[in-house]
Amino acid sequence: ALGAGAAPFEDAAHAPEAGSVPGGPPRDEAARDQAAALALETHRLLVLAYYVIIHTLRGLPLDTKDEPMAQLTEGETEELSLAAFKPLTVVRWATEHLHAVHRAGHLAWWELRDALGDLDKLLEASVGAHKVAATPIPFPYTQMLSWLVYIFIFTVPLTIANEYSGTQPDAVLAGDTCGLVAFSSAVVAFALLGINETASELEAPFGFDANDIPLGKLGHAMEVDVTLLLRGVDAARALASQGAR
Repeated sequence: ALGAGAAPFEDAAHAPEAGSVPGGPPRDEAARDQAAALALETHRLLVLAYYVIIHTLRGLPLDTKDEPMAQLTEGETEELSLAAFKPLTVVRWATEHLHAVHRAGHLAWWELRDALGDLDKLLEASVGAHKVAATPIPFPYTQMLSWLVYIFIFTVPLTIANEYSGTQPDAVLAGDTCGLVAFSSAVVAFALLGINETASELEAPFGFDANDIPLGKLGHAMEVDVTLLLRGVDAARALASQGAR
């Protein structure tokens, strides 16, 4: 939202001469510096929000040595460490900052409304994802399903053999019948074990396995886009060359 006429670039030369409101007075140097500072703070909070969401979903502690955490003040670090659901705290900081940008005249009321709506959607999505990551599957339930799957796999050949033999029990011992029973049983076992393994992967989709959601790459792409909007092409190009954290 800051990109709409607010000139929130790190390089003041990219800022337009008009104010945040169409037809407003020309900007002076102090206004340019204020817009650049507000844009940098917006960039910091958005990157921090995604960083905190990723670590919350993965159940990882926040590392103060990481760049997003290293930029926190002592008070922010203490407040974030005490928060039970840390994304909520960062979203509140971003909300307060957007109100400050609006009061400074760099954000129109409709832009503020849309930006706050997007933050609400981000928080809602993070809460839903956290439910998926934090809600455990009862171990007895998982164990019972595994036992039932294996019992079914070991007993299904008997049913398949009976179907192939028909009214001639001796036909079960025939070579071609045994081959058909083995093949059919293997297909059933492959399908059930595959479904069971897929369910195991879906239980924790936010980790570091090859089949998990690439949160790091998605976050890096988001950071590059935000940097491009708020800090200009050079900063975005430099960030894109670094790769995902």
